[in-house]
Amino acid sequence: MKLHRTLSLVLLVLLGAAVYAGEASAQCCCGGVHLSVIGEDKKPITPVVTALISVDGHAEPIAARLIETKTSESGDETIRVSADCYGFKLMEITVAHQGGQMVLRLRDLPFGELGEIHFDPVTFRPSTSEIDFKGKAKGHCKETSDQFGCVIAAERWQKVSDKAETALKPPPPKTQPTN
Repeated sequence: MKLHRTLSLVLLVLLGAAVYAGEASAQCCCGGVHLSVIGEDKKPITPVVTALISVDGHAEPIAARLIETKTSESGDETIRVSADCYGFKLMEITVAHQGGQMVLRLRDLPFGELGEIHFDPVTFRPSTSEIDFKGKAKGHCKETSDQFGCVIAAERWQKVSDKAETALKPPPPKTQPTN
Protein backbone atom coordinates (compact mmCIF):
# COMPACT_ATOMS: atom_id res chain seq x y z
CA MET A 1 0.00 0.00 0.00
CA LYS A 2 2.81 2.39 0.92
CA LEU A 3 4.70 1.53 -2.29
CA HIS A 4 1.56 2.17 -4.32
CA ARG A 5 1.12 5.59 -2.69
CA THR A 6 4.78 6.47 -3.26
CA LEU A 7 4.59 5.47 -6.92
CA SER A 8 1.37 7.46 -7.33
CA LEU A 9 3.01 10.50 -5.76
CA VAL A 10 6.08 10.16 -8.01
CA LEU A 11 3.87 9.87 -11.10
CA LEU A 12 1.86 12.90 -10.02
CA VAL A 13 5.04 14.96 -9.55
CA LEU A 14 6.36 13.85 -12.95
CA LEU A 15 3.04 14.69 -14.60
CA GLY A 16 3.04 18.14 -12.98
CA ALA A 17 6.63 18.75 -14.09
CA ALA A 18 5.79 17.71 -17.65
CA VAL A 19 2.77 20.04 -17.78
CA TYR A 20 4.84 22.92 -16.36
CA ALA A 21 7.66 22.28 -18.84
CA GLY A 22 5.17 22.23 -21.71
CA GLU A 23 3.70 25.56 -20.59
CA ALA A 24 7.14 27.09 -20.13
CA SER A 25 8.29 26.11 -23.59
CA ALA A 26 5.02 27.29 -25.12
CA GLN A 27 5.62 30.70 -23.58
CA CYS A 28 9.09 30.86 -25.15
CA CYS A 29 7.96 29.57 -28.52
CA CYS A 30 6.66 32.83 -29.83
CA GLY A 31 8.07 35.51 -31.95
CA GLY A 32 7.11 38.56 -33.79
CA VAL A 33 8.20 41.33 -36.04
CA HIS A 34 7.95 44.84 -34.58
CA LEU A 35 8.02 47.77 -36.95
CA SER A 36 7.04 51.39 -36.92
CA VAL A 37 6.30 53.38 -40.02
CA ILE A 38 7.09 57.06 -40.44
CA GLY A 39 6.13 59.56 -43.12
CA GLU A 40 8.48 61.67 -45.22
CA ASP A 41 8.32 64.27 -42.44
CA LYS A 42 9.75 61.65 -39.99
CA LYS A 43 6.52 61.66 -37.97
CA PRO A 44 4.90 58.31 -37.07
CA ILE A 45 1.93 57.21 -39.14
CA THR A 46 -0.63 54.55 -38.33
CA PRO A 47 -1.04 52.39 -41.43
CA VAL A 48 -3.27 49.42 -42.09
CA VAL A 49 -1.18 46.24 -42.00
CA THR A 50 -1.80 42.77 -43.38
CA ALA A 51 0.66 39.89 -43.31
CA LEU A 52 0.98 36.48 -44.94
CA ILE A 53 3.46 33.76 -44.06
CA SER A 54 4.72 30.94 -46.26
CA VAL A 55 6.24 28.31 -44.02
CA ASP A 56 7.89 26.00 -46.52
CA GLY A 57 7.60 27.79 -49.85
CA HIS A 58 5.27 25.19 -51.35
CA ALA A 59 2.20 25.24 -49.15
CA GLU A 60 -0.55 27.79 -49.33
CA PRO A 61 0.39 30.91 -47.32
CA ILE A 62 -1.31 31.50 -44.00
CA ALA A 63 -2.44 34.79 -42.51
CA ALA A 64 -0.42 36.01 -39.54
CA ARG A 65 -2.21 34.91 -36.39
CA LEU A 66 -2.02 38.29 -34.71
CA ILE A 67 -1.32 41.84 -35.82
CA GLU A 68 -1.42 44.33 -32.99
CA THR A 69 -0.47 47.91 -32.25
CA LYS A 70 1.86 48.41 -29.30
CA THR A 71 3.03 51.57 -27.58
CA SER A 72 6.59 51.59 -26.28
CA GLU A 73 7.70 53.16 -22.99
CA SER A 74 8.83 56.23 -24.96
CA GLY A 75 5.34 56.57 -26.51
CA ASP A 76 6.27 55.36 -29.99
CA GLU A 77 3.69 53.18 -31.71
CA THR A 78 4.85 49.96 -33.27
CA ILE A 79 3.03 47.22 -35.10
CA ARG A 80 3.74 43.66 -34.01
CA VAL A 81 3.10 40.83 -36.44
CA SER A 82 3.11 37.49 -34.65
CA ALA A 83 4.91 34.64 -36.36
CA ASP A 84 4.57 32.19 -33.47
CA CYS A 85 7.19 29.46 -33.82
CA TYR A 86 6.90 29.05 -37.54
CA GLY A 87 10.19 29.94 -38.95
CA PHE A 88 9.34 30.76 -42.53
CA LYS A 89 10.48 30.91 -46.11
CA LEU A 90 8.69 34.21 -46.61
CA MET A 91 6.74 36.68 -44.50
CA GLU A 92 5.16 39.45 -46.49
CA ILE A 93 3.87 42.52 -44.67
CA THR A 94 1.71 44.91 -46.68
CA VAL A 95 1.50 48.42 -45.25
CA ALA A 96 -1.31 50.65 -46.60
CA HIS A 97 -1.56 54.38 -45.96
CA GLN A 98 -3.51 57.15 -47.72
CA GLY A 99 -4.20 55.07 -50.83
CA GLY A 100 -0.61 53.82 -51.24
CA GLN A 101 0.95 50.45 -50.38
CA MET A 102 4.40 49.31 -49.35
CA VAL A 103 5.38 45.63 -49.22
CA LEU A 104 8.07 44.43 -46.81
CA ARG A 105 9.38 40.89 -47.32
CA LEU A 106 11.32 38.85 -44.80
CA ARG A 107 12.92 35.75 -46.30
CA ASP A 108 14.32 32.48 -44.98
CA LEU A 109 14.21 32.58 -41.19
CA PRO A 110 14.39 29.07 -39.68
CA PHE A 111 12.21 27.70 -36.91
CA GLY A 112 13.37 28.72 -33.47
CA GLU A 113 15.35 31.77 -34.58
CA LEU A 114 12.59 34.33 -34.73
CA GLY A 115 12.26 35.65 -31.21
CA GLU A 116 11.26 39.30 -31.22
CA ILE A 117 12.72 41.23 -34.13
CA HIS A 118 12.57 45.01 -33.87
CA PHE A 119 13.16 47.17 -36.94
CA ASP A 120 14.28 50.76 -36.90
CA PRO A 121 11.46 52.99 -38.20
CA VAL A 122 10.71 52.46 -41.88
CA THR A 123 9.83 55.45 -44.05
CA PHE A 124 6.58 54.81 -45.91
CA ARG A 125 7.11 54.78 -49.66
CA PRO A 126 5.03 52.83 -52.18
CA SER A 127 7.57 50.14 -53.08
CA THR A 128 8.70 46.59 -52.30
CA SER A 129 11.70 45.98 -50.05
CA GLU A 130 13.10 42.83 -48.47
CA ILE A 131 15.63 41.35 -46.10
CA ASP A 132 16.93 37.83 -46.77
CA PHE A 133 18.01 36.30 -43.46
CA LYS A 134 19.63 33.37 -45.30
CA GLY A 135 18.76 31.06 -42.44
CA LYS A 136 20.20 33.20 -39.60
CA ALA A 137 18.70 36.18 -37.76
CA LYS A 138 21.60 37.10 -35.50
CA GLY A 139 23.95 38.11 -38.34
CA HIS A 140 21.50 40.86 -39.29
CA CYS A 141 21.16 42.40 -35.82
CA LYS A 142 22.78 45.72 -35.05
CA GLU A 143 22.16 44.99 -31.38
CA THR A 144 20.44 42.40 -29.27
CA SER A 145 17.29 43.59 -27.52
CA ASP A 146 17.17 40.54 -25.23
CA GLN A 147 18.07 36.88 -25.40
CA PHE A 148 15.14 36.16 -27.73
CA GLY A 149 15.40 38.97 -30.23
CA CYS A 150 17.33 41.69 -31.96
CA VAL A 151 17.19 45.16 -33.50
CA ILE A 152 17.72 45.52 -37.24
CA ALA A 153 18.79 48.77 -38.90
CA ALA A 154 16.50 50.32 -41.51
CA GLU A 155 19.39 50.23 -44.00
CA ARG A 156 19.11 46.42 -44.14
CA TRP A 157 15.97 46.72 -46.28
CA GLN A 158 16.87 46.26 -49.94
CA LYS A 159 14.49 47.86 -52.41
CA VAL A 160 13.46 45.36 -55.08
CA SER A 161 10.77 47.38 -56.86
CA ASP A 162 9.35 50.90 -57.03
CA LYS A 163 5.89 49.32 -56.91
CA ALA A 164 4.12 47.44 -54.13
CA GLU A 165 4.28 43.87 -55.48
CA THR A 166 3.09 40.90 -53.48
CA ALA A 167 4.49 37.44 -54.05
CA LEU A 168 2.06 35.67 -51.74
CA LYS A 169 -1.61 35.43 -52.55
CA PRO A 170 -4.13 35.26 -49.72
CA PRO A 171 -5.62 31.82 -49.19
CA PRO A 172 -9.12 31.46 -50.64
CA PRO A 173 -11.91 32.02 -48.13
CA LYS A 174 -13.10 28.87 -46.46
CA THR A 175 -16.55 27.90 -47.55
CA GLN A 176 -19.17 26.85 -45.06
CA PRO A 177 -20.50 23.33 -45.58
CA THR A 178 -24.06 23.27 -46.89
CA ASN A 179 -26.64 21.03 -45.32
